[in-house]
Amino acid sequence: MPTHQPLKDYFHNIVNTMQTSYFKDKIATPLLDLLKKDITPEKLALTVSVGFILAVFPVFGTTTILCVIFAFIFKLNHVAIQIVNYAVYPLWAILLLPFYKIGGMLFQSSVINLSVEKIISLFRTDIWEFIQSLGIATLYAIVAWVLICPFVAAILYFITLPIFRKYSKF
Repeated sequence: MPTHQPLKDYFHNIVNTMQTSYFKDKIATPLLDLLKKDITPEKLALTVSVGFILAVFPVFGTTTILCVIFAFIFKLNHVAIQIVNYAVYPLWAILLLPFYKIGGMLFQSSVINLSVEKIISLFRTDIWEFIQSLGIATLYAIVAWVLICPFVAAILYFITLPIFRKYSKF
């Protein structure tokens, strides 16, 4: 029985190279290049951590504008915060339901029992009930985000700061 291991290894190496290349070209290199300009490692670490938590804010379509607002108010680097926002975006979809569930548990709400099928059915049958239910659920998710994300931001700051300090010396 022939083995396809060499072919499998070849494609595995291509995929790994593409992923590494994408991360390096689109995320790591642009962020590290900012250290060669006028941004301090501390400011870049803060920008990355804030960009990360804003990227998972549990309201669809708001993360980019939130990043712009926060970058302006706190004088963070606009390019860096948007790089992080777009890089972390897949986590938004992954963390959306957990934020809704945690928020529902915090408020002991039955909204955590809403499934995708129930949401679609509610949308089709009673748009006003849909808006109310999803609106309340979204508020609960925002509360969960507010409670969780400051800790995540602090952890990310202290993880990225030594990395950015190291690369700022090059």
